[in-house]
Amino acid sequence: MNREERRIRPKMAHMDSYQWAFSRATGQKHRQALAVLLTGHTDPSDPAVQQFLNFTRSQGLRLDELWVARQGTRPIASVLIVPSAGRTAMMFLSPRSVMVDEVMPTLIQVACGGQDPQHLRLIQCLLDPSQEQQRQSLRAARFEDLAVLIYMQRCGEVRLSPPHFEDAGLTVLQWNNASRCQFATAITASYEATLDCPSLLGLRMIDEVIDGHQATGQFCPETWFVFCRGHDPIGVMLLNEAAQGDTFELVYLGLAKAFRRQGLARRILRFGLEVVHRRGVSGVILAVDERNMPAVNLYRGLGFRSTGHKVAMIYALQNCNSV
Repeated sequence: MNREERRIRPKMAHMDSYQWAFSRATGQKHRQALAVLLTGHTDPSDPAVQQFLNFTRSQGLRLDELWVARQGTRPIASVLIVPSAGRTAMMFLSPRSVMVDEVMPTLIQVACGGQDPQHLRLIQCLLDPSQEQQRQSLRAARFEDLAVLIYMQRCGEVRLSPPHFEDAGLTVLQWNNASRCQFATAITASYEATLDCPSLLGLRMIDEVIDGHQATGQFCPETWFVFCRGHDPIGVMLLNEAAQGDTFELVYLGLAKAFRRQGLARRILRFGLEVVHRRGVSGVILAVDERNMPAVNLYRGLGFRSTGHKVAMIYALQNCNSV
């Protein structure tokens, strides 16, 4: 039996009439597996299924990595792996129940084992803090805890005076294809002794990291900035248009280690907020590792407020030992 399908005997006594079967959902079973993913039930005519299909088509998202666990012919649980740029993917889990809790770790393992490490390096999953059982299922399937992310938002009613960088000896460059090398250098330098999701280091090549950042929301090269002292790139700020509209997302902000704790991050972020304000945007959103207290304090000091938390977990298919 190949990695496309696996069968195991159940551990729970009331499930002993069938083996479990694990496979990709294909053909007519695909829509039923989507219903299980979205609602926990098997009705393929549920309106949630068609709404989800309409959304994924409008966004150009692939749904071929939908995996299902069946007891006999009955689908019990499903997971969906949605690939994105930068050789990453996001995993989504069906709602939990006693039977789902029993089978979910194996289903996650089978789905991850069905991925090609030549095309995918990293699978992520975001959970609400209350989803402890799902977290345990992911851990049993060899996912690792990455971070508790704080989601923050700043409304744009209060305008900030734009800072100047001449006194700091910095020049500012916008993104273009010719400046890609400077952005790569600045991002790589910012990873030294980082407090922002350090477990991600070494899992992807720097070009893959940049591709992933560009795919967050709507890439906006006019709001990607690298900050240089002389010829050396020492800081970077990446802002993209958010999917929800009339909002920008701070995708990444980082400084080389030698330039931290000098007030530069605050000046850079103020610069970015003024840039998006001039574009008529009403708000900025971001996500930050809750352990990264210097960053959390920076954002709070400039008017960002928490809107929620997510637990981020990761599964690495291949470690490239690059950044």
